[in-house]
Amino acid sequence: MEPVPRAKRFGNPWGLALFGIGYQYAGIKVNKYLYTGKELIEENGLQYYDYGARMYDPAIGRWGVVDNMSELYFATTPYAYALNQPTNAIDPDGNIVIFINGNHYGDGGKSDYWRYTERTQITNKTRSRGTRISGFNEREIAFDKQVMGHLNDYNAIYRDGSDGGWAPVGFGRGGSAGARKTMGYSQGMNDAEMIINSLSRDKGGNISESIKIITHSMGGAYGKGYAQAILDYAKKHNIIGVLIAFEGDFAPFQPGKQSAVDGIPTFQFSNDNDLVANNKLLGSPFAKMEGASVRTDNNPNKGHSIFDFMDKIKNLPSGNYKVVNGEIVPNN
Repeated sequence: MEPVPRAKRFGNPWGLALFGIGYQYAGIKVNKYLYTGKELIEENGLQYYDYGARMYDPAIGRWGVVDNMSELYFATTPYAYALNQPTNAIDPDGNIVIFINGNHYGDGGKSDYWRYTERTQITNKTRSRGTRISGFNEREIAFDKQVMGHLNDYNAIYRDGSDGGWAPVGFGRGGSAGARKTMGYSQGMNDAEMIINSLSRDKGGNISESIKIITHSMGGAYGKGYAQAILDYAKKHNIIGVLIAFEGDFAPFQPGKQSAVDGIPTFQFSNDNDLVANNKLLGSPFAKMEGASVRTDNNPNKGHSIFDFMDKIKNLPSGNYKVVNGEIVPNN
């Protein structure tokens, strides 16, 4: 088969095709599923990628319509693609991951709760002056980003599951698992319409994506109420296809005083050496959450911090599935 000349595509980080001289073998169909696996629409001179509910223009790195989740990103234009960071983030479907934090010192309901900056000293050793510190190296440790990367879902909602935080001592309304579940239910009812309206639809108008919930510490009980509220809202308004793929609870506080929501696969990740969340080291009979799949770690160096669970992210179900006819099925 003889090659025939054609314009060869070279992609830039935004997905725009840059043209040069190349070859295509005669008779081979051109692949139009290119940037992030979405179809390139070229009819009538268009150069858009079809993301289902929205069209993406790689020439300007923008959506053609307002992002459904734009109210969560006030600092960014509602037409932005992947938060203007196409080299380290993608926006494949606009899928939602809900992060619900535990007790905090003022960073509740924010991405800051799930991240910290690790600093290491840079030392230099010279014959005349000996060893001295010349500066620091910094790198971000981001639990939420790692979760989103694992799930391939990059739209995040952050909620405070501890009633405003009570660090370092005190309980208030957030001290009871039942109270936190009630608070989560109330917030879930407030958010349900926004969340459901933002879910991707297929060409038939059917919901084609699911919701994932990640919690830490006191956020576990809050998350149960939040999830139940979304399901109840959908049932009340006869909305078909609203599915919560799973809830991942990391170091849930008072796990024995809460139970998984019916129909939602729930994963409890706990450390035996956690002195906060009533686990085995305390001899508590309430270490296991009813209805949850429980994974424990007896590493004595791991405790209650969310960053002690970085290696457990891989145990969450991956993002390799979709919603078809109201059921979660794996992608081919």
